[in-house]
Amino acid sequence: MAQQGMILFNALGTVCRVTAAADDVLLHRVREWVCGLDRRASLFRPDSEVVRLNQAAGREAVPVSDDLAVLLEAARQCSRWSGGAFSITAGPLAALWRQALRTGHVPEEGDLARAAALVDDEGLLVDGPPGQRKAFLPRAGQAVDLGGIAKGYAVDRAAALLCGAGVTDFCLDFGGTLVVRGRPRMVDIRHPQPGVAGTMAGLTVREGAVVTSGTYEQSRSVGPSRIHHIIDCRTGRPAASGVCSVTLLGRSAADLDALATACLVLGPSASLPVLRRLPGPPVEAVFVTDSYDVLATPGLQDHLRLRQAVPSV
Repeated sequence: MAQQGMILFNALGTVCRVTAAADDVLLHRVREWVCGLDRRASLFRPDSEVVRLNQAAGREAVPVSDDLAVLLEAARQCSRWSGGAFSITAGPLAALWRQALRTGHVPEEGDLARAAALVDDEGLLVDGPPGQRKAFLPRAGQAVDLGGIAKGYAVDRAAALLCGAGVTDFCLDFGGTLVVRGRPRMVDIRHPQPGVAGTMAGLTVREGAVVTSGTYEQSRSVGPSRIHHIIDCRTGRPAASGVCSVTLLGRSAADLDALATACLVLGPSASLPVLRRLPGPPVEAVFVTDSYDVLATPGLQDHLRLRQAVPSV
């Protein structure tokens, strides 16, 4: 059996850490695959497949790799499951609020309305046999943003590469999106209050995917309000569900990555029916409210460690 190894690298807008009982050759193979996906899915590389897809919106279908086609289809499925609370065609809205986070100026109402009108995940077309896939955005101005699901997809595929090589003990952490196999590990849940360092809770995980999404990840105060990067496409504005952090535990990191965003938009009451309808094993959840109360689904009661009692939802 290979000794425990670790590789650390930057990709997908975050720090990726791979810890596994694997040799350096396999670890570097994982890194190269993840970095390759980053090159294909990035909004900030002019030659990426996503940028070419967005530039061709309303004009023509563009060739995409099989990986990107699968990722687009998975994202569209998560949009259906969540009733649109998660959306990958919210690119124009996301761009407006990224600018607001940089400048401190809230977008104009007209700009928000025009960007919101372009959101249509069902209109995104992905077609063709393996090796000849194409994607098409039917309306000029539409844009895909895979920031809410790419890390989850990447960590799932990295885990599959390790499992395919016979590795049975590993922990992959791509900026708070994790997959764990083998011995139990304690996964920290960051305290979401601005200015508070450290963790709010720890979750013991032996096998599965864990994803945490929070409004604190990209946020700033603008006048009396605080804006952040999780957008509710129904309003065109940052989500205001009363929740500032969601952690999900389940099988597919890609699904959990997208659905953690959806749960931040929906809030606990509306999220639970969505999670219960998902195919496969149950998905467990931890919600942290804007007042920093913690709610957890019953399946986590014996695995979550807090400084206070945890009510069930």
